[in-house]
Amino acid sequence: MKQAIPTQPTVTQVVNHSVHGLATIRLIDPPGRIVRSLVHDLGVSVGAAAAEPDISVRFIERFHNAGRLRMLELNNEPFAFDDHNFYLLDDQGHRTLFNFDLSGPTIELVCERGVSKIPLLTSLLGIALLRKGHLLLHSAAFAYRGKGILVTGWQTGGKSEMLLAYMNAGARYIADDWTIIRGTDGALCGLTSHVNTWGWQLEQLPALRSRLSSAERFRLGLIRFYRHLYGALPLRNANRGSLPLRLLARIDAEGARTARTSSSPQRLFGNHVQWEPISLDRLFLANVSQDGIAVLPVDPHDIARRMSSSQHYERRDLHEAYIKYRFAFPDRTDDALSGSLARELLLLNKTLDSRQAYEIVHPYPVSLHDLYRATETYCK
Repeated sequence: MKQAIPTQPTVTQVVNHSVHGLATIRLIDPPGRIVRSLVHDLGVSVGAAAAEPDISVRFIERFHNAGRLRMLELNNEPFAFDDHNFYLLDDQGHRTLFNFDLSGPTIELVCERGVSKIPLLTSLLGIALLRKGHLLLHSAAFAYRGKGILVTGWQTGGKSEMLLAYMNAGARYIADDWTIIRGTDGALCGLTSHVNTWGWQLEQLPALRSRLSSAERFRLGLIRFYRHLYGALPLRNANRGSLPLRLLARIDAEGARTARTSSSPQRLFGNHVQWEPISLDRLFLANVSQDGIAVLPVDPHDIARRMSSSQHYERRDLHEAYIKYRFAFPDRTDDALSGSLARELLLLNKTLDSRQAYEIVHPYPVSLHDLYRATETYCK
């Protein structure tokens, strides 16, 4: 049942964002920072926008409660609901209304203008694409010698490392985190979101490091210098309970967490960005191992089954929110979400079927040069 959604009489600005012509996100009266955030997270608009959006996000000043407002999880990603609507709250308490109506032609959200970002956006885009028969797969992708290479795996499995190794060898960037596999022909196209690169990766890739600003290079160098000094402390493993060492250890941990930069693909790779779809020719499953680098043949259907679990994990924010939505409104259900896992597995098996597939296992951190040398013969 369609629930009451606040209306706003005057629309002053509409921004349509096309995802390779396969899905359209429409922002109605968005703040400028939200438009910039969307480009950061999903990349620039590519292709023609549809007349009717797949996801509509409208911005209003504030909500007026429909009855008493109840709160859930006060201290961790809080949620709330009133007599009609379900809300997601950011860390400042600004609300986004989302009633989990995924079965209609358009997924609708309404945000207060103060929200820091649009919640659940990538997960909802995955559902919108899936409804049209396309896959938004947690993966990196690049074009190498005219072939489309897809690298899947769990978080921190080595997808970005494989991408960077090949970008250094002249490949063309498709995606670092999320790749679309078109259901019509199995072609690859990527979300050109900002690329996170770690200091240790850039140390191996001076050509990419030179594309950073002097301030970014200075910050990474300073973090590296401090961590080197901390690692050389003769007593850092002794008397760990002392306040000075605890403070130094905390600074070192913060340095490890922040020793990275975020850059657009255009800035990092210049004209080596693949905007046009390309066929999927090679498939890799990346895993970290304590042993050396090895390339092992693997059944693509095995990768499909594994990535079904990875996809569920990557969209856990959406599934967890749905559980809380069902607590708030136990009489409402959404079959589109509950059936998405089975439908996605079928599509994974279909699109990955008969592809040349390999598992690449490697230590972490890894030599990007060695990673390229070990896998290049399988990408020809």
